[in-house]
Amino acid sequence: MVHSTILINLTYHPIVIENSLDWLGCFSVMYTAGEVPRYSSIAYEGYDISGKKVKGIARGFLARLIQHEVGHLNGELFFDLFTKEDIAFFIVSFAFYP
Repeated sequence: MVHSTILINLTYHPIVIENSLDWLGCFSVMYTAGEVPRYSSIAYEGYDISGKKVKGIARGFLARLIQHEVGHLNGELFFDLFTKEDIAFFIVSFAFYP
């Protein structure tokens, strides 16, 4: 279980350079999903709301979540990482949902 956590100035780096594909959607782009490559294991660090440094290792879903949110901080939306096949799915699904 992942507890609610606020992390400030969050950064990460991969532990192993191994990507895994999995489906991802985002509330920033409703009604759309696609397969996005992400590192399966990362080391992360940031600061909590009291300024204390927080470090950890994340694997699986939590690793994907952290990469997704840091992507937003860097101006990235999940469809920026789509494969060519997913771009077509994105365009079609976007046309059906205003």
